[in-house]
Amino acid sequence: MSSGWPQLGTDIVALCPWGADGETPVIAVHCRSLDDSDLFSTMTPVVQMTGVDTDDSGTDEAVTEALKLIGGAWSQDCFCILSVREGIKSAGIVAVGLGSNVKKRTRASRLALAVSLSIREGWQFGQELEPVVRQAGAAIAAAPATFRAAWHRAAAE
Repeated sequence: MSSGWPQLGTDIVALCPWGADGETPVIAVHCRSLDDSDLFSTMTPVVQMTGVDTDDSGTDEAVTEALKLIGGAWSQDCFCILSVREGIKSAGIVAVGLGSNVKKRTRASRLALAVSLSIREGWQFGQELEPVVRQAGAAIAAAPATFRAAWHRAAAE
């Protein structure tokens, strides 16, 4: 596992792709190498659940534009979107994973979903996820104040 993974802005960010007003930030994780973290393997079976839609088309224009704002590899690699549609309090949670191939972006999106569920729902996935949850919190804190407020409002509902 890479030392210091994940790095804010390099491996994990908070996106607000569908508008600034009242939007809940979306956690995005970038998997450059499956060797960067054991979590790319261990979180995969944990978040394989019913009620999650997968969009690996990479055609969502709002997500594409949000990733372009970040730039660099975030705007170059393909992405996968996971959306919770049923079964938990926060139906509508969205997570984004990026990677140069389907395996990397699928695992990154599942990790991003686990982090989102941990933050929004209080789900416990184990201590090994805590550094990623902390960095996701930092990514949310780095987002504009309106995005942070929207995230906390949604979590309180």
